[in-house]
Amino acid sequence: MMIWLLLSAVLVTVTSRSLTSIEIAPKGCEWQMQPLEINESVEEPVLYCQIRTINSAEALIGNLTQTQADRVTVLMLECNDVLFFESSLESNKQSSFLSSLRHLKELKVENCKIRNIPAAVLSPLRQLRRLSLRSHNSEWSAMTLELHPESFRGMGELRSLDLADNNIWSTPRDLFCPLYSLTHLNLTRNKLQDVAALGFSDWGNGPLAPGHACVNGLEVLDISNNDIISLPDNGFSSLRSLDEIHLENNAISTLGDRAFVGLSTLTTLNLSSNCLVALPPELFQSSRVLRHLYLHNNSLSVLAPGLLEGLDQLQVLDLSRNELTSRWVNRDTFSGLVRLVVLNLANNKLTRIDANLFHDLYTLQILNLEHNSINVIADGAFSELKNLHALTLTQNKIARIESYHFSGMYALNELLLDSNEIEYIHPKAFENVTNLQDLGLNGNKLDGVPVGIGQLRFLKTLDLGKNRIESVSNSSFEGLDLLYGLRLVDNHIVNISRDAFSTLPSLHVLNLASNKIKYVEQSAFSSNPTLMAIRLDANELTDISGVFTNLQSLVWLNVSSNKLLWFDFSHLPTSLEWLDMHDNQVPELGNYYDVTNTLKIKMLDVSFNLITTIRENSIPDSVATLFLNNNRITTVQPNAFLNKLNLEKVVLYGNDIKYLDLAALSLNPVTNDKDLPQFYIGGNPFYCDCRMEWLLRINHLSNLRQYPQVLDLDAVTCDLAHSRGAPPQPLLSLKPSNFLCPYETHCFALCHCCDFDACDCEMTCPDKCKCYHDHTWSSNVVDCSNAGYTNVPEKIPMDATEIYLDGNNLGELGSHVFIGKKKLEVLFLNNSNVKALHNRTFNGVKSLKVLHMENNKLEELRGFEFDQLENINELYLDHNDIEFVTWIRETGGDPSKMYCADHEDSETVAEVMHRCEDMDNAIATSVVQREVIKNNQLLGGSYVPLLAATLVAVIVVCLVVAIMFVFRQEVRLWAHSKYGVRIFQDAATAHDNNDDRDRLYDCYMVYSHKDEDLAARVIAPELEQFGHTLCLHYRDLHLMGGASYLADAMVGAADASRRVVFVVSPGLICTEWSRPEFRAALQAALRTAYRHKLVCVLSGDPPGANGP
Repeated sequence: MMIWLLLSAVLVTVTSRSLTSIEIAPKGCEWQMQPLEINESVEEPVLYCQIRTINSAEALIGNLTQTQADRVTVLMLECNDVLFFESSLESNKQSSFLSSLRHLKELKVENCKIRNIPAAVLSPLRQLRRLSLRSHNSEWSAMTLELHPESFRGMGELRSLDLADNNIWSTPRDLFCPLYSLTHLNLTRNKLQDVAALGFSDWGNGPLAPGHACVNGLEVLDISNNDIISLPDNGFSSLRSLDEIHLENNAISTLGDRAFVGLSTLTTLNLSSNCLVALPPELFQSSRVLRHLYLHNNSLSVLAPGLLEGLDQLQVLDLSRNELTSRWVNRDTFSGLVRLVVLNLANNKLTRIDANLFHDLYTLQILNLEHNSINVIADGAFSELKNLHALTLTQNKIARIESYHFSGMYALNELLLDSNEIEYIHPKAFENVTNLQDLGLNGNKLDGVPVGIGQLRFLKTLDLGKNRIESVSNSSFEGLDLLYGLRLVDNHIVNISRDAFSTLPSLHVLNLASNKIKYVEQSAFSSNPTLMAIRLDANELTDISGVFTNLQSLVWLNVSSNKLLWFDFSHLPTSLEWLDMHDNQVPELGNYYDVTNTLKIKMLDVSFNLITTIRENSIPDSVATLFLNNNRITTVQPNAFLNKLNLEKVVLYGNDIKYLDLAALSLNPVTNDKDLPQFYIGGNPFYCDCRMEWLLRINHLSNLRQYPQVLDLDAVTCDLAHSRGAPPQPLLSLKPSNFLCPYETHCFALCHCCDFDACDCEMTCPDKCKCYHDHTWSSNVVDCSNAGYTNVPEKIPMDATEIYLDGNNLGELGSHVFIGKKKLEVLFLNNSNVKALHNRTFNGVKSLKVLHMENNKLEELRGFEFDQLENINELYLDHNDIEFVTWIRETGGDPSKMYCADHEDSETVAEVMHRCEDMDNAIATSVVQREVIKNNQLLGGSYVPLLAATLVAVIVVCLVVAIMFVFRQEVRLWAHSKYGVRIFQDAATAHDNNDDRDRLYDCYMVYSHKDEDLAARVIAPELEQFGHTLCLHYRDLHLMGGASYLADAMVGAADASRRVVFVVSPGLICTEWSRPEFRAALQAALRTAYRHKLVCVLSGDPPGANGP
């Protein structure tokens, strides 16, 4: 026992270490786990890399240590599929593509736009078993994949090859010959046209001069979704082990008589979705073991006699979506198919079923004859189909079902006769199909429930929808004790009497939608306690009280689109979870017995009714989704949703809600692990006064977890209390100051003089005026527009922030008329016949920002009228009689910063003055001063200090740049040693670095054989520990042969490396350096290298270093 525990611990330790090692992946790659094909319960590691082009793969794989590279058995490379870059498998290096992955068994390449596969490019991958190369070149129409005759040379162990979706137009004849172990070949979604060019024929020039045979062991061939137009004779004759061939979705219109000669082991043939009109009589003579034959979606109108003869192993035959007629589908067509299990003849032009059509098909289990024109079924037509389980005859022209139509079909479970013209069913028609479980008679012309249907004692589903049935009674379904679902939708039923379905004790689902039902008697379903779902929508019901009360298993109920006049939750069973009651005439959600907390309703739809009020007990506490939209709701009482702990979504849009209290949306605190409920309240005529200001910030209260998220605030519009005739405004365009309430008089709590006439802190609205305030009284609006005043009213509240006096007849405005209005920010005096302003007219209104004086009769401004308006931002003086140009010149404003608002090109006042300088008494347009013009205290009106400071800063910057340039080498070394940053790098070096990224090795180390321990055991392990790949002179190069071979080896190694490390030691100087061929080889290697490539390492002292 102890030994077993010890072994288990060792295995766990080894496994954990291997997984830890695997987790380290190059940048842009990750390790994934995928199940093995032979055993899905066991997973293997997969290295998945996302790259720009296939050329980047070598650099990524080069970052793996040899230990990690040996662990890679499955590699997936996916190129960028958004930006198209051309990839190439060409290599100028001595090593081949991915040659370091010596144990790779599966390679998948996706979306890499490869133009060609060179000869033997993957030959070093000796253990590769599965190769998938999908470039998706069809996305780049000009890109096609070209194959070399020896593209797959050296890949003798390959079992599966996937070249789908590569835009391949043709293949070399002997392309697949080196793949003598190949069993699966996928060439789907290409542009192949000629099957003969694939090289799968060994026919040659006849039996006396046979051709060359390749891939004799191929088992699965997929050339679907190509442009093949014909299959010639002997085209696949060499594929003697082929088990499955896919030819669907081509343009095949012609088949040779001997197209499949040699395919003696073929079991699956798919020729669907082509252009076949007829098949040669001897087409399948060589494929006697065929089990699955798919010929659907062609144009076959003729089946030659004897075509299927001898296919006694055939199990599935699909002839649907052709043009076959009863003339060619006769008693000999399916003769001998004794093992056929599935036969599909749907979507053809059959008109009759003859007596002996299926006489040999005694093992047939599924027969599909839908979408034909069958109107005659001969006596005993299906009598031999004793094992048939499913028969589909929908969408035909059958008018009568006689007693002999289904004789002998004792095993039939499903019979579909939908969408025919059946008017009559013989009472004994179902005598021989008593095991039937599903019967479909939808869309016929039956005027009642078939009489003989009670014989189907095992029936579970019955569809009688879309017929002409006018009534049902308890005898209509007598004998159907096991019936689970009954569909009577879209008939002419008017009433449902008591116990109409009492003979259906197992009924779970009942569909009575789209009838003309006006009345359902109370307790009509009391004999069906197992009912779980009922549809009564689209009828004419006015009352459902007492109908469903006793159905304690009912979960789903739909009574929408009726004429219900009232409703009460007490008439529903407590088991109900889903209730749809939309589109009725219910004025109120009644809850007389207060069953709010006992119901289990999760989805409630009462939209499109006449509901006016939502109370706290109007909604069950269990509800999660609630639809209240398109009613006439005007009131949502406080705490209406407070106890709805499961609430997720409430739809209230399209009602008549004008005022909504914040408490109406209050919830019990929602835990942090749940999402806040979502409310929709748009499409209501909200009246946004000061009580509705919370609506603007409702979604900012989420941190309290007591209010929902309103997701359609952008669809909410508001009628404002002070709208001045404006249309409803979008809520999100408003400010808190726009939410106002009217008042007549108001006295703050701290005001003690409200009982006296002269009280500044008392606010009384003047006669003929309307006054408004926001909820904090920070906005105080007095609107005296068009009130007929000839003087400014005396009792305007002192705290007014906006005053509207437009449309009056004020004439001359005297001094101090607005004194004391310290909070006034907006003043409208336009259209008030103002003729003159005094120098103290605006005295005391220092906070004024906007002043409207347009459309008056001012003739002149002397310059002192606006002296007290220190914070004025907008001044409107258009459409007066002012000599404007002279006034502008005399003021201290900057005309270049003042714009004419009425001008389309935003022309400045300075430009207008220049254009109109020769015109006398010119009248300017509306003027908007974009910024307040003040004397700058810092500069004192002069820009000399600013200019001087700017000049000094420029000189200092130039001086610093000059110093850094002079000492750039020192600065560069300091930055690299201190922070590891390379600066002042020239373009050539940057170009070299970019080129170095694709090098096979990080460095090639040249050293003396006497320094083997230093190089191989000290320097190399240290560098490889940090992920660098090294090429050591004596370890990795095979230095055999003469001087020419040494030079070639060293030049190749240097060219494949980013750096050359030259270890200079006394041993090297005394041995290798003394040989001319070594010096010449090193010189040649360094001559072909890039700049900054040589790194010298000095080891020990050279001979004579201590001499004189």
